[in-house]
Amino acid sequence: TISMTSYINTSLAHISQRHKLKRFDTPASPDILRRMSTDTSRTLDAAEKQAYMTAVGMLGYIRKVRCDIEYSTSLVASRLQTPTSYNMECVLRIFGYLSTTPSIGRKFTGEGILRGFSDADFGNTPDGRSYTGILVMLGGSAVLSRSRKQTVVTTATTDSELLALAALTRGIEETTTTLSDLGISIQTPIDMYC
Repeated sequence: TISMTSYINTSLAHISQRHKLKRFDTPASPDILRRMSTDTSRTLDAAEKQAYMTAVGMLGYIRKVRCDIEYSTSLVASRLQTPTSYNMECVLRIFGYLSTTPSIGRKFTGEGILRGFSDADFGNTPDGRSYTGILVMLGGSAVLSRSRKQTVVTTATTDSELLALAALTRGIEETTTTLSDLGISIQTPIDMYC
């Protein structure tokens, strides 16, 4: 099992020096995307922006092992240029969630079956772009997860799903190359679910 319990606890201690953390059962509220797209809260000043960027950097490191915070971290990371007080609330919620689940990690089994999953929403942002999510699993354990806004505006759900499938293909290529370098053989063909 790979976990970041020590780093998470250190990060929580750092964040707690400046902010009072509430505990949460989920890393984000169900309406986070809608609220971020209609956010009119106060823009953070320079010192607050620096603290925001530091906190998001910590989350970016943690999400390498914690795919449960991937989507919410992706959203707050997209607001680094002009973060608002609501964006900081979202960051603090993620840390509040981590405070309830610091020891969750990724457990790897010896099974060499690689599977990939992709999904996309369709134009669910103010600029019309979709979000792509991918997950690559080895023997039932997540080895790669990503959630990113697509770089183009698509005109149909099928188009956004195909972009997600292309992202998954790249993720599987990266994963198989890394595993091959580590001497881990993968059974082929590789199942991909969209």
